[in-house]
Amino acid sequence: MRLLGTFGVLLLAACNGPATDPVADNAAEVQPDTAEPDTADASPEELENALLGSGGVASRMASARPDQPPSTCQEGEDIIFACTMKSGKKASICVTGSGNTGQNDKKFAQYRFGPADAPAELVWPMAPSDGKLAFKSVPYSGGGEAQISFVNGDTEYVVFSRMVRTNFEPGEPNYPAIEDGILIRRGGTVLGELGCGGDVEMPIQYALAEQYSDPAPEMIYAE
Repeated sequence: MRLLGTFGVLLLAACNGPATDPVADNAAEVQPDTAEPDTADASPEELENALLGSGGVASRMASARPDQPPSTCQEGEDIIFACTMKSGKKASICVTGSGNTGQNDKKFAQYRFGPADAPAELVWPMAPSDGKLAFKSVPYSGGGEAQISFVNGDTEYVVFSRMVRTNFEPGEPNYPAIEDGILIRRGGTVLGELGCGGDVEMPIQYALAEQYSDPAPEMIYAE
């Protein structure tokens, strides 16, 4: 994860009911809608709580509800993307169907974020009628990047998987730098970027992403 200044500062929007302080789960009250998180000196964990967790500016509409699906993809659901953040929370994109929506067995791609083995804090779309995720990819020399994005309220979330070549010496290995994570921006301004922690269970699967997403108009970068 890179904080704004070198690469940008990240994810989720609006929450129903009580929310937490940006630096700790289950703490204070929701701040006004116009407030922005103070992330200048935040650690990755603090930034994730502020922008992705169960409270703070980024999650006012993301309070976990018992009727929401779990954060992970379940048996019978194809996995487009899955990783564990440094806090232990899960970010997943699953091909789901009527089991969670009751809508005529229509399969669609669904983004989920929240604690493992618990109802997700943010789910989008909840049903096919809410809209579709957007997908775009670009090749790099010795690598490439795929992005799956969606807009929720005034905030845009971008899940990415990228591989960048770091060595161009003839006859030497490419030494690729591989990154997966989530970028968030609002009003055209990148708020931040969070990298997945540890092993990535499933980087973006191009074929499934293209099948269940609309084309995105552009790639989105923190710089």
